[in-house]
This record gives sequence, structure tokens and C-alpha cells, in this order.
Amino acid sequence: MERKKYIVFRAIFDQYDILEEIPSKAFEPDLFDYVCFTNDKIHSSTWEIKTVQSRNVPALDNRFYKIMIDSVTASRYAGSIYVDGNVRIKDKLSELINPGVDLTIYDHIRNCIYEEAQTVIQKGKDSRERVEPWVRNLESEGYPKENGLFWNGILIRNHTAEMNALSREWWRLLNLYSYRDQLTLPYLIWKYEINVNCLHRTLDKKGVFCNKYFYYNGKHSTRPLWRRVFALFSSKKSRDSEFV
Repeated sequence: MERKKYIVFRAIFDQYDILEEIPSKAFEPDLFDYVCFTNDKIHSSTWEIKTVQSRNVPALDNRFYKIMIDSVTASRYAGSIYVDGNVRIKDKLSELINPGVDLTIYDHIRNCIYEEAQTVIQKGKDSRERVEPWVRNLESEGYPKENGLFWNGILIRNHTAEMNALSREWWRLLNLYSYRDQLTLPYLIWKYEINVNCLHRTLDKKGVFCNKYFYYNGKHSTRPLWRRVFALFSSKKSRDSEFV
């Protein structure tokens, strides 16, 4: 059977989200393969479920599949749309495909890696020991302040040689420094001179992002709080000893 040109995919681990079916008006199987990578027992009528093993560092399970497009898709596709597990698909994503750019992405509420790094530390989203060495690296390379920041819950990529190289470097940096991927992507775009189409993400008063194609309220669907805390604790213990 002829391969599809594009893939829409998610990566859901440890019951962190419920996999929502794709609504009929958004379902385009002639153009897209729809794939969910997971280590959970999930059944779906609109997604192909690919069961995979945990990579032993819980915080990076999702990131590997999110980032390593050439490895994850085995170079089968010209492009991809990654969607976080808690982002609802509402309409046809083919309208967002733009062969003329390497990466289409939405903006962040902040505009600076340095500011975001301090927020990550203050909110306990990653440790000072992981974040501050990365900030020092940015400073040593002359990376500018207020050079943009992106919300990485949706990544629309053409699988160019440049994007594949960026993905491999992105994964390497996440293993060396913070796993908060928004701290490294703007730097890599700057370094590799990636052609980016940045879309504005309008939020309502409650911080909900909703447009024609997506709905996102920041909430995860099913995972009990104790499991999230346990996964975060396990992740911080294992990060210093094992990365793959």
C-alpha cells in the first residue's frame, strides 16, 4: 500500500491523558496516518496505537517521540504534526500544512528563554542544577534576550535535513540540560537558521487556547495526582544516572 505523505501523532505515557478520537469533520485518512505512541493499553477507532517501551526516564518518554521525528517515523513521511495528549483536534489539519517552511508553531505567553528559565526554577518544573548550566551556555554563545519563545504543544514540521539535524541536537540537549523543551528550541532555531512560521496563540481570560483547529485548557485528563508526583520524583532520581 502506498505510504501517506504526512503523519499526525501523539505520545501518551503512564495514563497521563485520555486519547480522544478525531472528530469526523477533522478526519483525513487519505492524507494522514494518525498514530499514538504509548506504553498504556489504549484502543481507538481513529488512531493507530503503537505500543512502545518506556525509556526509563519518565519525563523524557514523551519528549523522545515528540522530538526525534526521523527516528520515530523511520523517514517514511515528508512531514508531521505532533499534538500533545491534552490538545483536542477540532478541524482539518491539512489546512495548516505549509511546504514552504520547516516549522510551524504557536507562540508562548513569554518572549525570552532567560525569563522562562527563571520561571521554570521558581515553579519547580525542573531543578536549578539542570537549568542554570544551560543558561550559562546560552550566555557564552551570545544568545540574545527577548529573542522569542514557543509553546511546543503543537509542532508542524516538514522533514527536511535541517529539521532532522535540529531534532537530534534538541534531544541531545534535553539529556544534558533541562527536559523543559521550550528552553532549547528557540536557541536551535537561531543556531540552524530554521525557516519558522510562528502563529499567535490567543488565550481567553482563563488561559484557554481555542481556535478553529485546536482546543487546549492546560489540564490533563485522568492521571491521579499521586502518580504525577511519583513520576516526577522518579524522573529526577534517574536523570543523573541514565539517559538513552
